[in-house]
Amino acid sequence: GVFLLTASPRPVIVEPMEQYDDEDGLPEKLAQRNPMYQNCASFACREREHPPRFAQHGTFEFEYSQRWKSLDEMEKQQREQVEKNMREARDKLENEMEDAYHEHQAMLLRQDLMRRQEELRRMEELHSQEVQKRKQLELRQEEERRRREEEMLMRQREKEEMIRRQREENFRMGYMDPVSFLNGCFGLRKLF
Repeated sequence: GVFLLTASPRPVIVEPMEQYDDEDGLPEKLAQRNPMYQNCASFACREREHPPRFAQHGTFEFEYSQRWKSLDEMEKQQREQVEKNMREARDKLENEMEDAYHEHQAMLLRQDLMRRQEELRRMEELHSQEVQKRKQLELRQEEERRRREEEMLMRQREKEEMIRRQREENFRMGYMDPVSFLNGCFGLRKLF
């Protein structure tokens, strides 16, 4: 059936509602009255001329009440469908956003890893260059030390060679002149 409250064939839609508060509401004596509803010439007064009732089958009121009821039902279904579509769209967008966020984080981690690997490669390259320079410096120092040692050995050999020649020469000179040889050996003076 279709329940009508006013003269209009628009039916009343009643749905159960949970009551969450314990207030008794506003007493009628405290309600402010609208003068339009007091004047019976007004639209509101005409609407109240017919008492609440169920529309009779086959009447004009019943036909249009059914149409209103169908329209309200269609609106309710479409709202539910829109809400369902919106929930699905929100869930889908939420999932896409989460996937994109994880992908973004992974990309940032990859970039950071690549940057660190590049930095490590540069540091290893600098380290190898430093090691190479150090080796070259050590080789130069070693070569310089060897060269100095060789120079010292050469000077020492030259000195020894010079001393040996001098002795040989002194020996030859002393061998030819026994007196000067004896003078050189014993520190004797020439007596004659």
